[in-house]
Amino acid sequence: MIRSWIMFCRALLAGLLAVFSSIAVADSTMRLSVDVRDAGRRLYHTEEELAVHPGPLTLQYAKWIPGEHMVSGPIQNLVNLHVFAEGKEIEWRRDLVDLWGFHLDVPTGVNQLKISFDYIMPAGQGQYGSGVSSHERLALLNWYTNLLSPRDISPDDVTVQATFVKPRNWGVGTSLVATRADGEAVHYAAVSLTKLNDSPVLTGEYFRRIELSPAKGPYGEHALDLAADSPGNLEVPQARIDAFKKLVAEERSVGGGIGHYSRYNWLVTLSDTLGYNGVEHHESSNDHAPAAYLADDDTFKKSPDLLTHEFFHSWNGKYRRPAGLINGGFTLPMKDDGLWVYEGMTEYYGLVLATRSGLNDEARYAEYIAATLGQLSLTGRRWRSLQDTADMAPILYGNNGNWYDVRRGTDFYDEMNLVWLEVDCKIRELTHGAKSLDDFCHIFHGQGENGVPAVKGYDSAEVYSTLNTVAPYDWKSLLEKRLSSKEALPPMAGVEAAGWRLVFSDKPNTADQAGRQNYMCSIGFNLDDSGAVTDCRAGSAAYKAGVGPDMKLLAVNGQKYSADVLYLAVMQAKHSKAPITLDLDNQGFMRHCTVDYHDGLRYPHLERIKEKEDVLAKICAPRT
Repeated sequence: MIRSWIMFCRALLAGLLAVFSSIAVADSTMRLSVDVRDAGRRLYHTEEELAVHPGPLTLQYAKWIPGEHMVSGPIQNLVNLHVFAEGKEIEWRRDLVDLWGFHLDVPTGVNQLKISFDYIMPAGQGQYGSGVSSHERLALLNWYTNLLSPRDISPDDVTVQATFVKPRNWGVGTSLVATRADGEAVHYAAVSLTKLNDSPVLTGEYFRRIELSPAKGPYGEHALDLAADSPGNLEVPQARIDAFKKLVAEERSVGGGIGHYSRYNWLVTLSDTLGYNGVEHHESSNDHAPAAYLADDDTFKKSPDLLTHEFFHSWNGKYRRPAGLINGGFTLPMKDDGLWVYEGMTEYYGLVLATRSGLNDEARYAEYIAATLGQLSLTGRRWRSLQDTADMAPILYGNNGNWYDVRRGTDFYDEMNLVWLEVDCKIRELTHGAKSLDDFCHIFHGQGENGVPAVKGYDSAEVYSTLNTVAPYDWKSLLEKRLSSKEALPPMAGVEAAGWRLVFSDKPNTADQAGRQNYMCSIGFNLDDSGAVTDCRAGSAAYKAGVGPDMKLLAVNGQKYSADVLYLAVMQAKHSKAPITLDLDNQGFMRHCTVDYHDGLRYPHLERIKEKEDVLAKICAPRT
């Protein structure tokens, strides 16, 4: 009995020490300094100071990144890791299961650790925050790539005093509040680790800040923070600036007059070397676009919804978030099954808001919908449901390449855009035009206190019940039918309810970035600018002839390949019985294919149904 009592007391004491150890870390302030002055060599330098308690400690690198929906913490790029206690280096050992974790023992009497390491930017194009974000003239910092934190402490309970060290005279943009600047170092007000990781910093030699809404205005502070390859890329037409100003009002209208942020900054990287992507944050967004994106009309028209999409995420994804994506930190898995709302509705409103604000126009919006219908998988739809594309998202984000038609990719973006159009039209029909999907957003996203960031989870049942509040209907059956469908053709009900139909012509779709190189609806494949096949539609003439992804087109009908040569060959085949011959380089081996195709050029477009009302025009009409 005495032995058992002693063992119990020891266990109790150990538990109390563990609790006190956790409290010691939770109540302390982490000091963090990240130096990006080596951005030209794609090398960032980190120094941390962390209050600790003696005993075992696990330091954790971020693994699951909010907004990226997958395991994307670039642990492979962390190098030169050293941990010091009172000037002496402490040995660490990596967790053998969770490779993002580092185990160490804090010596007796030690209450602070100093940590240093470097972050190497990848050489090629990476995924989102782990991709290339710097060069000789600019740098983007995602804090989570450059810090370690205690594994067993919620990031909400860790307070960080962060310092950003940049090249001299470079401009800086972020939603964080700067308290002071010492030469090249900018010091920020202390925030939780959660907020810090959600607040990237953009800096550049060629930098411009464009105020869209003043801090004391009706909507609070909104700004475009631009860093570019050259000064000319910062010359944004006034009409486009005015459209972005209107976007702020249009978005606030959809959000029920509530903005769930204290200020909002678009951090826009304008560069031809850093790829194209956008990542949402609660009070900002990280947007990578071509160098001429904002200065050149033709370049902007290719993706007019990049910034509007990420802006809507502040309401839909950051404030209202599927419960499966709230994991309490950066180490536990996320469940992506709710992305059909998180990303699908955002895709819908990203395009709608771009059109309402004047960044886009209705004709191009219609072309985008047609391009989506023409590009969506036909073969993959027969075995993988739309819901499964969301469930499988952590893997599919990295596998949207070859054989997309068979595989399906992250279709919860584009296909759910069509489904939410259907829902919007149905609400308008049921209420005789008195209400729309905007009314759903007023209720669903317009909660909480204006100007205060917050996170509120939901499940699909709340989505259905809120829709029923707007317009009574069996929304659960409708949406679950769309999510579980194995039908070969994409859903057309929304397009037709909006007063339009899908048609094909020999004129390329103006919203399709592949332009006339998109032959998916005709001969059956897509090409990139080099002539490489990026996808092939199963069952098409090209597929039956033996064409497949990753083959490179060398000759068409015995003539050296060029975009014009192929285009003319497909067009002329409509008036000939002779097949189209293709010579391709297949990973170093030659392949000759004879394609029996004679239906000419076919590109998707929308056409008005004259006897129906143009609901699409009403959806795209400005609200403010």
